Amino acid sequence: MKPSSYNHLRLVLLGVVWGSAFVSLKTASTALTPSWLLVSRLGLTTLALLPLALVRRQRHPLAVRWRDFAVLVFLSLVGLTIPFWMVNWAILHLDTAVTSILNSTMPLFVLPLSFFLLQEPTRPLRLLGVLLGFVGVVVLSAPPDGDWSAAPPWPALFVVLAAFCYALGTVVTQRWLLHLDTVVLNLFQFGLAALWATLAMVVVQDPLPAWPTPWVFLSLLHLGLICSAAAMLVWLALLRDAGSPYSSLVTYLIPVVAVLIGFLVLDERLDTKALVGTGLVLVGVLLAATVGNPARSGLGQTR
Repeated sequence: MKPSSYNHLRLVLLGVVWGSAFVSLKTASTALTPSWLLVSRLGLTTLALLPLALVRRQRHPLAVRWRDFAVLVFLSLVGLTIPFWMVNWAILHLDTAVTSILNSTMPLFVLPLSFFLLQEPTRPLRLLGVLLGFVGVVVLSAPPDGDWSAAPPWPALFVVLAAFCYALGTVVTQRWLLHLDTVVLNLFQFGLAALWATLAMVVVQDPLPAWPTPWVFLSLLHLGLICSAAAMLVWLALLRDAGSPYSSLVTYLIPVVAVLIGFLVLDERLDTKALVGTGLVLVGVLLAATVGNPARSGLGQTR
């Protein structure tokens, strides 16, 4: 185990990086369709990771077992391609603040998934946290006038479903893939995800967008190189050292950073409904992710 202060530093760093990603997504989505944004981000990440993997001091740096490859195929689809596209589409209809808050429901899904796949123990307060988080999601998803038929909640539900995919990918990685080299693991999952996204874009014949403006181009570089390539290396190292319950605490920091940047840069505001829903989600996530066996979850290091 790394010193607790080192884990905390990595957690805060990830919160700042991933919280800022929502503003870059919002900026890039003004010029790119969800599919082109997905392919561009995944492609940049793959290109950044490939030379790092090739210079590893291993005889066969890109060799993986077939069983690991099968899990990587699943992870690239369910943990990256599908949720990335859903968030790309949802942010066209939601503020960055609400998107990041809904994204923070990931620990609510880590709880049951860890119970079934990792045999992590559960507690009544954790179950209460899941319930509160679910109520918060309903509040955030509800249209202002209460007319669900007039304003379908699909954007909000897509973000929640993406959070479930992230949770599943986190638990699957911890259960079956942490023995792999961190760079190689990331290269395979992002490279495969880029392949699936490109094939899907060709099938649907998404039209070629206009040449991106400098701000859009910088947003893509930020998403592909910083938020994906670099941040995922830090994330997997933290996951290996501290486990999924502790690592998922980064979702507390992401909406705080995203809301602050959205307020300062995009002039976004949170109404009463959003504040109530946010409070319920964050309290629910806090209970779901932190109540339990400290030694098992890695949280004992914080004391």
